[in-house]
Amino acid sequence: MKNNTIIIIILIPLLLFAACSNGQENNDPLSSLESLCIESAMETELTEGVPAIVKVVEEGQPFFNGNKKYYEVDIETNIPELFELYKEKIIRVFPTRKMNSDVGEEVFIKGKIFSCLSGNHGLLTNDFKGFTLISD
Repeated sequence: MKNNTIIIIILIPLLLFAACSNGQENNDPLSSLESLCIESAMETELTEGVPAIVKVVEEGQPFFNGNKKYYEVDIETNIPELFELYKEKIIRVFPTRKMNSDVGEEVFIKGKIFSCLSGNHGLLTNDFKGFTLISD
């Protein structure tokens, strides 16, 4: 009887914990930006597909939230409003969701473009890096 009481005492908190959890992951990329970026701002929205090349960061370079794949985009040609903002011809755009494309593949991207300042960059340094993100 004593062993049953101990088992019940252990099981009750576990059952309560499981009952309080909805068991679903939050797949909303905008809510993940709030938790991953100390600062974020929407820069523009791409309503039509913009050409991009899928690339992967080299060793020792920052990457966003464990994702080493990114889109390389010629913003001078394809997104002039971002070119005016960033003053760079080509930028890296990290997706907020898992990318299913292969490295080297040309794809067309669309969605909301965000700037993000984050410490979740995969490096051993304790600082913040700026990222450009796309949420589809």
